[in-house]
Amino acid sequence: MSIIHYSVSEADIKQLSHYHALQQKGYRESLFRNQIIWPGMLLIAAAYTYYFASETYIAIGAVAFAVFWNLFIPRLIKYLQAKPMLTNIRAQKDNPIIGNHRLQAKSKHLEAQFNGREKIMDWDSLYRIEITDHFSYIYLSLTSALIIPKASITEGDYEKFTSMVEKYIP
Repeated sequence: MSIIHYSVSEADIKQLSHYHALQQKGYRESLFRNQIIWPGMLLIAAAYTYYFASETYIAIGAVAFAVFWNLFIPRLIKYLQAKPMLTNIRAQKDNPIIGNHRLQAKSKHLEAQFNGREKIMDWDSLYRIEITDHFSYIYLSLTSALIIPKASITEGDYEKFTSMVEKYIP
């Protein structure tokens, strides 16, 4: 038996949304284009303008625009991608997703307490667990998961808990 206590915030939900989006090739390509390709093309145009046309102010403006593009457009893309999920979560009254959580891994099932609510899930009903550097996701289905942010664990042994969950999920 292993128990962990942690809390989930909107930022953690955004991270899950971004993590899922990165699994899609189109989203990854869009981020790459907007972080590398378009700013790179603007920098090439700025270099051409500066060296061959001797237009210093236009070149400085193009460099500034390239930096702006690189820093802010990918953030806008991430925000717009996560916005529908956040809007849906914010619209729910008494939302059990955001707040304090307690998970207890037992030999026959996983017990979860979300803001006073309790749910018992058999190991066979859980889909999979994915562990990243900062989060663990216990998938209840293909589209929903329990989010466990490593940084927000207040009580319990995270490593023991995740190894136990990995052992029991089929």
